Amino acid sequence: MTCSRPSTVRIGSILISNLVNDDKVGALFQTAIQLSSTLGVCLCGLTQKLVMDDTESLERGLRVALWSMAGTSWCSALHSGMTLRGTGLARDM
Repeated sequence: MTCSRPSTVRIGSILISNLVNDDKVGALFQTAIQLSSTLGVCLCGLTQKLVMDDTESLERGLRVALWSMAGTSWCSALHSGMTLRGTGLARDM
């Protein structure tokens, strides 16, 4: 994942720490991180395989997979920014 992952990790940790009981914060946060990482690797591999099968070029498949993951990260950052725009500070929750 590209540069949006650190921002979504920070936002996710703030939301989880404010909305979940203290004894379940770590487990829920680790589950969310592992699930998103696994999903990203699976989508990247699937994209690379499908493009490589069509074009018979490993380099082309890897480039398309890289750019699709970069686009997904940027879309995630934009979506987080738009949906959390009115949330305010963590101490205000």
